[in-house]
Amino acid sequence: MIGLISLGILIAAFVFQFVAHKSRKNYKTPQFLFWGSALAVLLYYFYLVYAQYFAWKNDGGISKFLVPPYESFLYVFGYHFVRFLLYYLIAFFVAVLFFAAAKHYNRKFDEKFFETEEFYWGALSIFLLGGQDWGYAWIYYFLTLLVIAVIGSTVQTYVLKKNERFSFYWLWLPVAILVLLVAMFVS
Repeated sequence: MIGLISLGILIAAFVFQFVAHKSRKNYKTPQFLFWGSALAVLLYYFYLVYAQYFAWKNDGGISKFLVPPYESFLYVFGYHFVRFLLYYLIAFFVAVLFFAAAKHYNRKFDEKFFETEEFYWGALSIFLLGGQDWGYAWIYYFLTLLVIAVIGSTVQTYVLKKNERFSFYWLWLPVAILVLLVAMFVS
């Protein structure tokens, strides 16, 4: 289910990117989508803990020994932390690291690599690829971006004879959608 939600967010972000590109006024939406997605994952984690607690407590079988008074309530938090939230925390850390590095080097080289909202599109993609069933899909995301960038740059330079920088602007979200679809069908 979380995969479909992530896919929906990525598709909605791509549609927004496509529609809003011409106006170039709304830079807050990518930021809102990134932080809103992080908050949604955290709230979903708390829902999972809540639902698991009552499922184990009301089971009447052996699982009632996994919740208080037999076991600490932290056990339920830890159970879903390892099964769900840990993957997203790793992806969140990588997304924030990407965001900071990209912003730093873009500023250092006079804003010639990325447009303003690209930091958030990349970070959003990395974060949403940190789901529980495909936890490290963001690694495949980076590899896929690299391969597409090499091919695109080669075609742009040698076939189209354009001597300009290859832009990632339209790659962040579609490549994330592609990697997520592959990860969902493979797992």
